[in-house]
Amino acid sequence: MSDPNQQRPANGEERPYSLYQRDVFIRGSQGVFPPCTTHPTNLATNLIEKITVRGERYANSNAGLSWTARSNREAFYRYKIIPRMLVNTQIRDLSITLFNRKI
Repeated sequence: MSDPNQQRPANGEERPYSLYQRDVFIRGSQGVFPPCTTHPTNLATNLIEKITVRGERYANSNAGLSWTARSNREAFYRYKIIPRMLVNTQIRDLSITLFNRKI
C-alpha cells in the first residue's frame, strides 16, 4: 500500500486521490482506521483532548439557549454526503452552482 503522507513525486505531479481513498478502504477492512473522525460527537471529544480549557470554553460558547447552534446542526444533518465510488477520480471538478451560476 502507498503512504498517504508520501511526498510528491520528483516530477511534481500529485499522488492520485484514488490511491489514498483505496488505501483507507483496504485498511478499514483490516480494522485499521484513520486517526481522525467525521462523527460530530467524536470530533468534539477529540477536540477537548487537544485544546486548552479556555479554547474549549470558546468553542462551546453559544449565546442564550443555543438555538442557533442547534438549528445549524439540524440543517447539517439534512445534507447527505454521497461518495462517488467506481468513478474516475484522477480529474476532480470542485466547482459548485450557487444562485444558478456555476462557480
